[in-house]
Amino acid sequence: MIDSRFLAFANGVQAMRRRIEGQGLGICGALGVAGEPYPYQISTVRRILASTRIRHLIADEVGMGKTVQALMVLNALRMEKPQHRTVILTPPRLIDQWHKECWTRAHIKASVFDGSGELDEDFVRIINPQTLQSRRNSGDEGFEAFALDPDFFDLLIVDEPQLLPIEVIEAVQRASRDFRQVLLLSASPRLGEPNSRNRILSILEPERAMLAEASGKDLDGLIDGLEETALKEVAEDRLDGRLAFEQFSRSRRIIRSTRKQWPDFFPKRKYEAVVSDPIDGDVGRLRHGLDWLANDSSSSRDYWSNAQTLHRGSRSVRSLLTRPDLEDTESRRLALEFCDSGPGDARLDVLLDILRSIWERDQSQQVVIVAGDNPTIDFVSSNIRRFFGEGTGISTLRRPAGGANEALDDIREMQEAMARFSAGEDQVLFVGEWVQAGINLHYFASNIVFYNPPWDQNAIDQLIGRLDRLRPNALFKGERGKDIRIWTIVQPDTPESRVVAGLTRLGLFDEPMPPVPPDTAEDIRRALEDLAMANSQNDAFARLERIGDEIHETARISRLDDFAPPLTELATQHYAQLQGAYPPEPVISSKISETFTQKSEAALVGWLKFLSRARLFMLQGRKDKHDPETRFMTFWYQDTFRKAPPAIRLTEMEGTNWMSDHIPFLSRLRDLHRPPLMVVHTDDGEPEGRPLRFFSHGDSIHDDLIEQSLKAAREACSEDTLEVETIRFDEDNAAANRFRSKPVLAAAFCAEASAIGLPDQVFESYKATAEEIISEALGEGQRARLRSLFNLVTDWWRTDRRWLNLHLEPIFEVSAFFLAEDVWKVLPSAALLDLMKGDVDREKASFPRAYGNPHRIDASLVEEALEDLYSSQEATIRARWADSLRGLEDAVSHRLVVLAIEGDDLLSILKLNVERARKRAEVDDERQRQMQLGQLEAAERILRLAEVSIEARRSWLKGMTALLGEPIPDRLGTALFRPVPYQN
Repeated sequence: MIDSRFLAFANGVQAMRRRIEGQGLGICGALGVAGEPYPYQISTVRRILASTRIRHLIADEVGMGKTVQALMVLNALRMEKPQHRTVILTPPRLIDQWHKECWTRAHIKASVFDGSGELDEDFVRIINPQTLQSRRNSGDEGFEAFALDPDFFDLLIVDEPQLLPIEVIEAVQRASRDFRQVLLLSASPRLGEPNSRNRILSILEPERAMLAEASGKDLDGLIDGLEETALKEVAEDRLDGRLAFEQFSRSRRIIRSTRKQWPDFFPKRKYEAVVSDPIDGDVGRLRHGLDWLANDSSSSRDYWSNAQTLHRGSRSVRSLLTRPDLEDTESRRLALEFCDSGPGDARLDVLLDILRSIWERDQSQQVVIVAGDNPTIDFVSSNIRRFFGEGTGISTLRRPAGGANEALDDIREMQEAMARFSAGEDQVLFVGEWVQAGINLHYFASNIVFYNPPWDQNAIDQLIGRLDRLRPNALFKGERGKDIRIWTIVQPDTPESRVVAGLTRLGLFDEPMPPVPPDTAEDIRRALEDLAMANSQNDAFARLERIGDEIHETARISRLDDFAPPLTELATQHYAQLQGAYPPEPVISSKISETFTQKSEAALVGWLKFLSRARLFMLQGRKDKHDPETRFMTFWYQDTFRKAPPAIRLTEMEGTNWMSDHIPFLSRLRDLHRPPLMVVHTDDGEPEGRPLRFFSHGDSIHDDLIEQSLKAAREACSEDTLEVETIRFDEDNAAANRFRSKPVLAAAFCAEASAIGLPDQVFESYKATAEEIISEALGEGQRARLRSLFNLVTDWWRTDRRWLNLHLEPIFEVSAFFLAEDVWKVLPSAALLDLMKGDVDREKASFPRAYGNPHRIDASLVEEALEDLYSSQEATIRARWADSLRGLEDAVSHRLVVLAIEGDDLLSILKLNVERARKRAEVDDERQRQMQLGQLEAAERILRLAEVSIEARRSWLKGMTALLGEPIPDRLGTALFRPVPYQN
């Protein structure tokens, strides 16, 4: 227990302030992820968290942060329910990215399951989709299949579902109906295609999918009918347009943002195809090489890659044509002669001109050059140094020795190879077309030159995508002047020039390419092959243009979209509100900050300094033992257990040994490594490193610190003790000087709408009824189905609480009276905040300390003051919520109408089940009839629980406004003290 009541109270104030900030301005904890939120991300996350249920598709364009938005939602759900379980299904190439993002962004120690070992018991599991496929091999040694279990997991996240095998998608469709929460992420969900649209909608709208099946209709047809009826009612003024969209629209659970809506936040691509007139050696090598490739049977095994090599310099072509397994043909001999006619390459002059134009504008600009192979890299890099000087810094990512056909997928090796480029010491980075995922170049470069353009849309898209991403500081400074410059160098009238022209028609150089399914990728490949071989060129160009239009989809899939929420306007509004807001006082920070995130971080740092100055915890700045440029903080108890037990004990920090128990962390976005680090090395002898936390809402240590600080404050600051502490403040503390030796009675409180309007006892009342119905079930199977429905209703409860919290901003306030000549007067808020900050925001100021023996005060005086203080606090809540409460009744009515339709869908399904069970029971065989009657009874019991649950939800929503009108705040306790300045 903290021995000073004032200290416990002041620390509790900071903890409560931090908690309320996270729940309110922090969007139910969603903003605790390590990322500056963009306007559209804030709006999307708010919409999902406040929806009647979480079943959504986030269909933002490539590179707009769908993963971060999903993690923001997940962070909020995990803060709301610490035991929340999530399964993430993602294409194999994205598994590692998800694993790292979960920890570095969202405080999640996720496990990865690929079928090769035991399944860890983590609350978030990332699953290789292959483990969901046919289980015929599940008995093989070393392989385990995975089953999606909606009774075990709360949330199912599926990333890029259009890239998953059809067998996996079918398994997801079947299992997703019973999941309480579903998030789909796809830049290209192919909603314009009926089959793909039906597949997505059956996951987002399970009840309507089941109704369609029961009536023998197509889901698309059923929703068509709903939309048509809704449009008629809107036209006749019998239905509000917004309600029509939220109740019946195909796209009501689909959210899509595009780069065009937010041009200031993204780089703009400037593309130029530079034609290089070939020299004689280039022409001869290519002409005779292509003739050899077309006619020599020994070369036919890999026409595509060999043709690309022939477009490169003489060194690369010679390496290809001197292989010992090739026949000695005339065309091959002539091509080799042209290799010997000169080592030059006409594209080199063009490249040097491009580099000169870049560096004449800005010498510090860094350039990525894509060259096809190691001989080309050697040739070009040596000539760059010869032209610009030997001091020109060049980094190179080479194909690993002995792995001519292997991908360079070792991220650490790539980062080491480009370390000088990343540090800004080298101006040029050479990469091969084999280098794609795993490197983030957008932190450093904004210029990319394709000296040898890959003949593959995915390779080019990935390479440009390494630069064309959200940049640091883009959020509040915009991307004006941060264009991505892209060049391709081609020689005229060659297969390569036609391939590049085809990729241009595809739109590849103008905007990111969404992931496409295998059949579309194959169509692109065939069109490019036709262009390379000069077959039906006009038709190939037309096919690529058509594919480009289709994959950058702008499909309008609902006739009710005109009534959809204006997402861009709402996002702008939400973002402006957030940036104009300030964290609840008292904020211990003297730093001027631009964004809300920076303000929040500064306030957190202030609290951490308070904890250190109060000698409750020890904070130290440290350098990574392996990389001294990497800095972070460590968090541990001020004293070890050998001296004294900690006043605030955290669950995950044993505290017996600093070497094993201390926590490394970062608390500011600007301190994140680029890319963020999973681990750091705090001491010698740590080969594996220690997890590096981002200290914010959702991190277990951060959240436990809040809860344990609140617990310590409530224990120390109960109203039973009426003794007055004397607290010495810094001699320059204005409030301590002004109210010297005058008793101060301070109280802190918070008011969260969800806790007041939907208190736990409301749900407990429903729970008792539900448990009674469940107890009537005859078998474990029936009870399991009823409990599944009960779990769904529990999720409804949490959903409505989130919605209410987002509708009514939580309130936090500290207020106080001071005693002057036996009369209590209101202590000015500025003076109170000055005292509560403990002078931590002023360098070299003395920290407040208790001094001397406690003083007693007349109990009646304190009781009278407390009554007045509490009354004024309740009046503050009513006044602050007054305007919002007036609009709440309309919002509740609107929500109830939407819920009525969703409830009708659910009840329709369950009534159909009852009717089917009743018909099955109409048999002559008595034994079979009794068995069917048992199933009928079970179906009726599920229907009864659903009816009770829907009515309970309607009742608790309708009753919340009355409870909010008479709020009972959550009080921290009281502090009774006399401020006294230290004396010199």
